[in-house]
Amino acid sequence: MQLPTHEDMQLLIKVIESLKTEDNLIKDYIYPIALAFVSAVMGSLFGYYVIVRREKVEAEKAKIDATNKLLLEAIDCFHDLEAIKGNYLGRLTDNPVQRLVCVPPILMFHRPSNPEFAGMFYLAKDASKILKNSTFKEAQLSFSNIPRIKQIFENYNTALEMWKTRNELVPPVFEAIVLANSSTGVANVKLEDMVRSVGHAKIAQLVDLNEKVIVITDELLMEFMTLMTELPKISEKRISKRILDQYGKVFSPEFSAEIKAVVSNRVPVNQKALDDILGT
Repeated sequence: MQLPTHEDMQLLIKVIESLKTEDNLIKDYIYPIALAFVSAVMGSLFGYYVIVRREKVEAEKAKIDATNKLLLEAIDCFHDLEAIKGNYLGRLTDNPVQRLVCVPPILMFHRPSNPEFAGMFYLAKDASKILKNSTFKEAQLSFSNIPRIKQIFENYNTALEMWKTRNELVPPVFEAIVLANSSTGVANVKLEDMVRSVGHAKIAQLVDLNEKVIVITDELLMEFMTLMTELPKISEKRISKRILDQYGKVFSPEFSAEIKAVVSNRVPVNQKALDDILGT
C-alpha cells in the first residue's frame, strides 16, 4: 500500500478549508465532517507508520542480539579447544607413537554446544547472492551459509566426544604397557615393546584416534577463529547502520599474537610412519 505524500495531504486540507469560505449551510456541515475525517486518516497513517517503524527497529535489534549470542558461544568453544590444546602444545614431534604418549588425559569439564540459529536466517539473502555469483563450493564455504556455521558447532561436539573416548581408552593400555616393561615409563617404551605388551591392533587403534583428535582440534580452532572474524563483517552489511550506531555493534573479537600462535602451531605427523602402524 502506497501512503499519501505530504503534498497530497496539504492539497486535501486546502480544498477542505476552501469549503469554509462559502456561506452555504451544506458546506458548513461538510467542512467539520471532512476535517474530522482527514484528522482520523492522518492519525491512523501516523500510527501505522510508528508501528511499522517500531517493528523494523525490533527486527534489526533481534539480528544484532542473535549474532552476538552466536559469537559468544563460538568464543566459549574456541577457548575450550585452546585449553585442550594447551595440554600438549609445543610437545609434539612428527612421530605418531611419541604423539600418543605425550598427550595426557584431558580434564573434560566442557559442555556440548547447542546454539540457536533461528535468528540468523537474515543471512540467507546474502547466501543467495553469493550462490548466484560464485561456484557451489565457494557458496558452501561462505559464512553466510548457515548449515556451514551449524556444522562447525556439530564438529565441536564430535571433538569433545573423541577426547572423552581417548580418555577412556588410553590409561588402561598405558598401565598394561608399564606393567609389562617393569618400571619403565610409557614414554620410554619402544613401539615393538608396546605391540608385544598389548597387541598391534590396540596400538593402531589408539594412534589412529590420537591423530584424528589432534587434527580436528587444530581445524576447529582455525574454523572458529575465521568465523569470529568474518561473521561480524557479513552481519553488519545486513543490519541497518543507524540501528547499529544507536543500539550497539555486532561483537567482533580480537585475537592476540599469542592466541594466533597457538592456532597456527600445527605439527604434521610423519605420514609414512603412521601408515606403517595403521597398515595402510
